[in-house]
Amino acid sequence: MKRTIYGIAGGLAVAALTIGGTSIASADPDALETDEQDSVTFSREEEKMARDLYTALGEKYDSVVWDRIANSEQRHYDAIGRLLTTYDIADPAAGQDAGEFTDAAIQDLYDDWLERGQASEEAAFAVAIELEERDIADLKEQIEDVDNADIERVYTSLLRGSEKHLAAFTRAANGEEPLGQGPAAGRPDRGQMVGPREDCDGTPQGPREGRGMRDGSGTQLRDGSGNPDGPGDGDGPRRGPRGNR
Repeated sequence: MKRTIYGIAGGLAVAALTIGGTSIASADPDALETDEQDSVTFSREEEKMARDLYTALGEKYDSVVWDRIANSEQRHYDAIGRLLTTYDIADPAAGQDAGEFTDAAIQDLYDDWLERGQASEEAAFAVAIELEERDIADLKEQIEDVDNADIERVYTSLLRGSEKHLAAFTRAANGEEPLGQGPAAGRPDRGQMVGPREDCDGTPQGPREGRGMRDGSGTQLRDGSGNPDGPGDGDGPRRGPRGNR
């Protein structure tokens, strides 16, 4: 399947979607092979799982890293959503509440990680590290398997983000301050940013509580999703878009 389908010729109207300054060309959805569509569908739910899990754990624990990375996962989720729209792929997350998933394997992972993470914040950090290690492994495999340049570019960005998330959770598990945050007694107010207004994955971070974020160019996004392609999961058997392993 090693043939790129980016920039398909033949009178296709090119409508640009911008993801972190990267242009994705509008393309014929039939041009995507089935395994590439499955890969994008799987990634949509995987990013939703990370976002939902970190949001739930952030409601229980004090470390600011939960909110920051949950916001980053929202941007990853939105980036995959743009691929779904571009290639007219059904959204598996449509109509699903937080913590609900179409993929049974992802549902099992979420339920297990959430239960384990409730034991203590130390256990929650261990769960987050497992999730990010798994996400990194999945993304590396998916990058190897897809030929579409749009998808590969987004996955590569998500991989960078996941590697930075892993580093952030590892620092937190070791009792170290988040990067960009100086010494502080306890947790800062959730509406107050400490240090540079930058997320743990290197993307700009705006005010909390849904007031919106800025993308890499400084443009305010009304939906609060921020930079959808800012430089970017773990227990149980390996799984991927081609089925459980």
